[in-house]
Amino acid sequence: MHLSKKQSIKLTIAILVIFFTLSIISIKLNEEKGKQTQDINEASGEFNDFTISKNAEIILNNFERSSMKNGKKEWEVISKKGTINPITKKATLEDTELSLFSKDKIVKLKANHAKMEFVGNELGNAKLKGNIELNINNELILNTETAYYNKKDGIVTTKSPVKIDTEFVTITGDSMKVEIDNQIVTINKNVISVIKPKDSTSKKRKKE
Repeated sequence: MHLSKKQSIKLTIAILVIFFTLSIISIKLNEEKGKQTQDINEASGEFNDFTISKNAEIILNNFERSSMKNGKKEWEVISKKGTINPITKKATLEDTELSLFSKDKIVKLKANHAKMEFVGNELGNAKLKGNIELNINNELILNTETAYYNKKDGIVTTKSPVKIDTEFVTITGDSMKVEIDNQIVTINKNVISVIKPKDSTSKKRKKE
């Protein structure tokens, strides 16, 4: 087939027009595909970056938690309100009562504020502060401002002033240690014991 010079020029122009048209369509398709891929990556990125912050906290109201072993309660925590971090398992509580059980005996601490650590479902160490009342087996009550429960050693200690006030004697000291298993109380530094006169106790009974 023989084309004239004029026909050859027209054919060349037509081929160029088709080429550039296809190139423009191809570029637009790639741009759309790239945009869709970017949108998908951004959307996926939102889920990939979704993690719970270490500062996240769950609000607790009327919080109660305890542990049983061989049918006997080991410990119990009761609090009116507070927060707990689901990652670190650390709780900040208010109006708290911590009960520690051993050999059918109990050491109970009440405090305005408390910070507790939980290891899995078990209680770890605990710090208590504010108007602490430490009740040992419902037989002896101590008052102090701070207390620390050491789970590993099974003891409760304080470096704050301690006071024991009974019907017959008042004992004060600068620090204290309570052994949970043995129910032994040790008061240290500047220990002062004041025995109350019999007359004062008898007068109190008459007033009651």
